[in-house]
Amino acid sequence: NTRIDSHNDLPVIGGTKNYLYENELKPFIELIENNIHSIMIGHLNVPAFEPNTDLPSSLSYNIITKLLKEKLGFNGLIITDALDMKAVTKFYSNSEACLKAFKAGNDILLMPPSIRDGITAIYEAVKKGEITESRLNESVRKILSAKRWLKLDKEKFANKNLPRRIRIEEHYKLSYSIAEESIVAFNIDEKLIPLDSTKYTKTLLVDITNRKTISDPHFSEIYSKNFSRYSSVTLTNESNNNDYQFTLDIAKDCEMIVIASYFYTRNDINGKSLSDAQIKFIEKLLSFNKKVILISFENPYILLNFPNIKNYICTFSNSKASQRAALNFLNGSIESKGKLPVTIPYTDYRIGYSWKPNS
Repeated sequence: NTRIDSHNDLPVIGGTKNYLYENELKPFIELIENNIHSIMIGHLNVPAFEPNTDLPSSLSYNIITKLLKEKLGFNGLIITDALDMKAVTKFYSNSEACLKAFKAGNDILLMPPSIRDGITAIYEAVKKGEITESRLNESVRKILSAKRWLKLDKEKFANKNLPRRIRIEEHYKLSYSIAEESIVAFNIDEKLIPLDSTKYTKTLLVDITNRKTISDPHFSEIYSKNFSRYSSVTLTNESNNNDYQFTLDIAKDCEMIVIASYFYTRNDINGKSLSDAQIKFIEKLLSFNKKVILISFENPYILLNFPNIKNYICTFSNSKASQRAALNFLNGSIESKGKLPVTIPYTDYRIGYSWKPNS
C-alpha cells in the first residue's frame, strides 16, 4: 500500500486500526498463533499506531512493544530491517536509531551504519540507567535461545569441509540448466538471431548499469571469445554526456549493437531504474536504424521505456550462469523456453508469456 521504497525514504501505511488488523496485520496474527519464532520489523510509518510521523515502526515502542508484544502476544525474536536505509538515516543519527530501536523492543539491530557507535550508545544508556540490565539480558536470552533451537551450540553450520559439499560440478550444471530454461525473448528478428559471427565486421558491445561498476561482467568476457570483431564500452551511473556521445559516435559506424544492461529492480516496476540520460542514450541508439539487441540481466521492466524494441532478452539474473545462457541464446545453441513470471504494465506481455519462433 505504498509506492515509496524504504531504502530511499519513509513510507506511510494508512488505514484505521480495524482495517490494518483485518488486512496488513492478519498474516502476522496467524503466524504468531502458530508459534512463529522470529519477526523482522520494516521501516514504515503507521499513523494508526504511531502518531510521530518521522518515526519508523522499527523504532516505535508503540508498535513493537505495545502492539506486537503486548497486544498480539508475540514473545519471539525481533529484528529490525537494515538500519542503514534512508527511512531511518533521514531522520536519526546512527546512535539515535540504535538506541530507539533497542528501547522500542528489538532484540537484534541489523546493519547500522556504524556497529561500534551503536554498541557504544547502548552501553552508555545501560550505564546511565536508561536501559536496565534485565532488558538487555532479555534480548541476549532470546538470541541464545534461537541459537540453541538451531543447534548452533552443538554443531557449527559452516565448517572447513563445506566447500566440498557446495560449488561442486553438479551444482554448476544445475545452475546452468535453470538459467537456460529461464530465458525469455521478446520480438526476435529470426534473421538476426542466431547471430552469424562472420556476417558483421563492425559491431559494438555496450555494458550499461545504474551502479558505479558492474561487479561481474562475465558476458563481455565470453562474448569476446565468440565474436572477435567488435568495440566495447562500459557506461555506469557516473558516466557523463561526453561518455554517451563518444559511444554514439562509435555506434554510428557499426552494423550491429548489443546492449548488455545491468539495472537492479529495487526501486519500482515502472522502468525508472534507468536515468533520463540512459533512456535518451538507448533511444538514440535505436534511432540509428541498426541491428540492436537489448539484454536485461536483472530488470524485465526496462521494456516499458522501449515498448516497440526488437530483440529484447531477459534472464532475470546477472549470475554467470545467466550471462552464459544469454550468449548461448544469441549463438543459437539454446532456445528461449522461459515464461514471463510477471506482467509488464501497459504492454501486452502478461504473466506466462513465452516467445514462439515462427520457423
